[in-house]
Amino acid sequence: MANVLIVDSSQLMRRNMLARLSPHGFDIQLAGTGMQALSILTRQRPDVIVLDAYLLGINAVEFIKLLRSNPSSEDIPVILTAGEERLPRPFTEIGAQALLAKPLDIELLVRIIKSVIDPMPQERQFIKFVVLEDPEDLDIEVIKVKAHEVYVRSKEVPALNIGDLVILSYGSTAGLIARDATVRANHDEAIVLSVGPKVLIKQQRRFFRRDISLPLRYRIPGDFFRLARTLDISAGGVRATGMGGALKLDMTLDFQLVIDPAMQLNIRGMIRRLEPIPDGLIAGIEFLGMDPRVQEELTMFLFNGSRLVVPPDRLTP
Repeated sequence: MANVLIVDSSQLMRRNMLARLSPHGFDIQLAGTGMQALSILTRQRPDVIVLDAYLLGINAVEFIKLLRSNPSSEDIPVILTAGEERLPRPFTEIGAQALLAKPLDIELLVRIIKSVIDPMPQERQFIKFVVLEDPEDLDIEVIKVKAHEVYVRSKEVPALNIGDLVILSYGSTAGLIARDATVRANHDEAIVLSVGPKVLIKQQRRFFRRDISLPLRYRIPGDFFRLARTLDISAGGVRATGMGGALKLDMTLDFQLVIDPAMQLNIRGMIRRLEPIPDGLIAGIEFLGMDPRVQEELTMFLFNGSRLVVPPDRLTP
């Protein structure tokens, strides 16, 4: 089931798209602001984003710039929506894949969503071609794409008969795709394939995790603050090395994540994993009940290392 993130300032528009897109088999997530959307993105990578061009707060241009700045989200397709009287500059310049005018034609939106999450090969793209009777991979060139037909060319393709089954494998923004196809015609200049509905996708990683070493100050209940360092950070937790003291699984800790000398994020977490190492322990810590302002700072940091302009004292819950 494809995951679609709808980001729109209008609650009515969000509810309308939820009601009208859900019957098409999409798993829908909703966000009313760019920051809410970024927070959702750090927990689950969507297959496509339907984005209001005139968001409040972080606007669409800034939002897409943040998406494209992070390797975990740089290839997520974005469909912009806007009132017909307020259409933004050419959407490709912003980094979007499509632009729809409001009020939305839902059937057209569905077709566009399906086209970006279930893409056909591109013309002039070299793809893998596997004949079921001979499992050797061949590289072939796509010379034409028409509806659900693909025209390919290669001198190495063995003799094929009408109706033979083959598998096509190629990369796309959705990840690695493999799909069935049937030989419809075999000419000297091209092989015509009818592409079937079966699609297997090896998706891009669906969560954000940043490998980074930062100071982490933590305190066991009834004890003093100790110092460790992070191995990696995600929206849901952190792995830290060099931890000591009477730690145990399911213990709750208060700790400070030191982003820079002027900013420490105060977070409460629970130890979910402990691994002994020569100089202490590696601990997997799950975040608990994070303050929304701290969550916003962490989200910005996970995306591109930037921070909001927020005084440090405001970050203490």
